[in-house]
Amino acid sequence: MTTQFNAKTGLIEIEAKAKGNKGFIALTMVLDTGANSTVINADLIETLGYNLSNNPHKTTVTTGNGNIEADRIQLESLEALGYTKENALIVCYPFPPELKYDGVIGLTFLRQHNICLHFKEGVITFE
Repeated sequence: MTTQFNAKTGLIEIEAKAKGNKGFIALTMVLDTGANSTVINADLIETLGYNLSNNPHKTTVTTGNGNIEADRIQLESLEALGYTKENALIVCYPFPPELKYDGVIGLTFLRQHNICLHFKEGVITFE
């Protein structure tokens, strides 16, 4: 599977789709091979029908702003780069309003695949 991206911007943005208890939502995600986890903005997770206020599954995440407590949940599915991961384990926390994307595709999504970034052409090969 190949996907186009804008190689002239600082971030590699890709389109994704998350499925939860209340259906699907479209997401703009950033590809980050240095991120251990796949992360989605907690505000969007709640629109999928997940109640994070009672979630017992917590973890500590290291961000550019330091360590924060985050929720771990299992989505029904996460689709990106032509692949659908069923029962996708993700991390979620509220994003600052200045972020212009909905989440980060990290190693929990990428690990089972081969990925090649062709920056000259602006193409991601994902298999």
